[in-house]
Amino acid sequence: MSTILLIDQDTNILEMLQTSLTRAGYTVRIAVDGNAGLRLAHTEKPDLIVLDMLLPGLSGIELCQELQKDKAAKDIPVFLISALTVPPANTPWRPAPDAEKRTLRYQAYLPKPLNLKQFLRKVESIIHPDAKFPQAAGQTVLLISADNARQENIRHALKEHDFNVRAYDRIIKPLEAFRAAPPAAWVIDEALLNADVWQALEQVKKRNPALGLIVLQDEQSLAHPPRHLDEIDALIPPQTQPWQVAVSVQRALEYRNIGERVDILSRQLLELNNEVVDTKNTLLAQNRELDFMNRRLRRLSELKELLTGMLVHDLKAPLTAMMGAMQFLTMDPANTIAEGSRKILNGGLAAGKQMQRLTETLLDEQKLENNQLVFDIEPTNFAEVLGSSLEMMSPLFSMYKVRVNTQIPPDLPPLQADPMILQRIIENLLDNAVKYSPANETITIQITQKGSMVEICVADRGDGIPPGQRDSVFDRFTQLEAPKSERIRGGVGLGLTFCKLAVETMGGEIWVGSLNDVGAAFYFTLPILKN
Repeated sequence: MSTILLIDQDTNILEMLQTSLTRAGYTVRIAVDGNAGLRLAHTEKPDLIVLDMLLPGLSGIELCQELQKDKAAKDIPVFLISALTVPPANTPWRPAPDAEKRTLRYQAYLPKPLNLKQFLRKVESIIHPDAKFPQAAGQTVLLISADNARQENIRHALKEHDFNVRAYDRIIKPLEAFRAAPPAAWVIDEALLNADVWQALEQVKKRNPALGLIVLQDEQSLAHPPRHLDEIDALIPPQTQPWQVAVSVQRALEYRNIGERVDILSRQLLELNNEVVDTKNTLLAQNRELDFMNRRLRRLSELKELLTGMLVHDLKAPLTAMMGAMQFLTMDPANTIAEGSRKILNGGLAAGKQMQRLTETLLDEQKLENNQLVFDIEPTNFAEVLGSSLEMMSPLFSMYKVRVNTQIPPDLPPLQADPMILQRIIENLLDNAVKYSPANETITIQITQKGSMVEICVADRGDGIPPGQRDSVFDRFTQLEAPKSERIRGGVGLGLTFCKLAVETMGGEIWVGSLNDVGAAFYFTLPILKN
């Protein structure tokens, strides 16, 4: 038993086709959207896929293209049914003037609304291509007239217009055939249109709204209009020529088909419009929420900047006073200070300078982010800047018992940099290296000229930074754990962020690695002064 997959979002059409195909002995599977249809095509491997072009999810065109990509499904015949105009099969075409050319692969096509008998014949010819079928006729017309001569003349004219005609002189058998497989049009004597016939007609028209109704009048009925006049497509007077009847049937079906296609497209456009409206409303709501969140974030950012400025200002004044007092005690020759006390004072000075660097970094990092920090780029002697940094950091080196080894080429050219900012970068990197260096170890500062740039490396011999965390060390407020060290000093995670922003502003790059596979090494580059 052959399996047919029906894919259409119109449940009425699905029900009608499923009923007819099941009666004809086929196994039928149903999907109401493109994605579900594609899944069924993969799992069921049907003998034929019948699908509409306008589908939710994947459209008919997209579904055909997806089937073509699948080796197991690409040979399944496709039968298109649509109210849209479909391009010829296997011919390149553009869905829109500016779209790329596509090739639509299918075996058969019928426009909506469907002629059920014609649909079934096409299904049979696709599934059984080698079987011999009678010559396909046009749409089916049910002709019921008690006037045998008139019936025969009209039947002959309809056949000449390529209609498949079933003619009867009574109403009982036609009604049974009518319910089983509705014709495209019904040509009937007005005298036979009683209440039972109208009731049967209304039931069939619910399933097949495109059914055409042509009424044959007689001499007695000319004096008054027929019942249900608005349901009749054409009234045929007694003296009308048979060919005119055939033309009337043809025009009535064309008008019905056009009306039904417009109806289908209108419903689909209305559904699409509703979806667009829903999407628009959702986007508007999301935009309002985003706008509210942005306003809150801007306000929080303003408060953060205000708080940072206040903290830095309030910290600097007492910090400067404390450092001045301690420095006075260490430098005043009149004071006799024991060596132990001098070491304590030097430790306090080192901690104070570290805190001073922290407050300055906090303020300058914020200025850098807002493009408010002014850089004075000038010819810069790196050795002099490094000497100032080492002198400033010497109490910290003594307090934590680390040594510094510098490797500077004697012919190093001047750099193009801001000397004060460069000193801050070096001090931040040295502070970070001291923080993670074991006692009695050496911090290495290595300078290498590489073309038009100078590469500076500040390396410690600590535990190092895992490769998976190296990209994040420059993020704001990032602090790495060092569980093996018992003397790790806390921080706010802004020193490396400041270094990155400052180096990049002066035209260089900064990254982290290791020197000789030991510890952590921070590398940064700066341009050489142009002649």
